[in-house]
Amino acid sequence: MQSLSGGNSYSKMVCYVRIDDYLPLRIDYYNQNGVFCKSLYLENIQTIEGVLTPLMMTMRNHLEKTETVMEYRDIIYDVEFDTFFFTERNLKK
Repeated sequence: MQSLSGGNSYSKMVCYVRIDDYLPLRIDYYNQNGVFCKSLYLENIQTIEGVLTPLMMTMRNHLEKTETVMEYRDIIYDVEFDTFFFTERNLKK
């Protein structure tokens, strides 16, 4: 897998998906030496505006014994932005 910076970040990823809707529930990451190092868990899945959405994502680092949790409290899909919303000036704010 190629990272955004151009270097290789993981040699392998294993994705566990639900059979009925192919929604990912867990992704295991292996480093360049093939060592199992991280797992991403997608939890508290709800349908929001017709889209299956995990409201909680937990990344567990099995090597460092750490964990990062990201929880969404409010999600809105299909938001329309003004044409000039993504100008360089607005993005610097």
